[in-house]
Amino acid sequence: MNTQFLFDSTEVVLTFSGLTAITGFKRKLTIPYSAIMSVQTGPFQERVTALPTGGVSLPFYRTGRFLHNGKRTFMAYSKRHSVVILELASSSLYQRIVVETEQPEQIKQELMARCQHL
Repeated sequence: MNTQFLFDSTEVVLTFSGLTAITGFKRKLTIPYSAIMSVQTGPFQERVTALPTGGVSLPFYRTGRFLHNGKRTFMAYSKRHSVVILELASSSLYQRIVVETEQPEQIKQELMARCQHL
């Protein structure tokens, strides 16, 4: 997956490129640290019945918007064991974000350090 995490003073910016940006219909997500309720790392257990509302849903490849367990979710992964899972405030555009990264534990530690409320 082509996802980059850019850490700003008040928010994290996820940028998507290549096939991820095209199939997920999204090039950038901006998430205020104050909206992050929890940070977890893979494996992501997904119900097969996650309903796509804009994106691509293939076995072991998800990008785009989904309705997963009643939550508005943005997914961008092909390896469900190497993801960062962000639970966000209910007032956010997405209530959950699941993105693949080569360094999930490092991303988690960086987010935990910047989210003083966690």
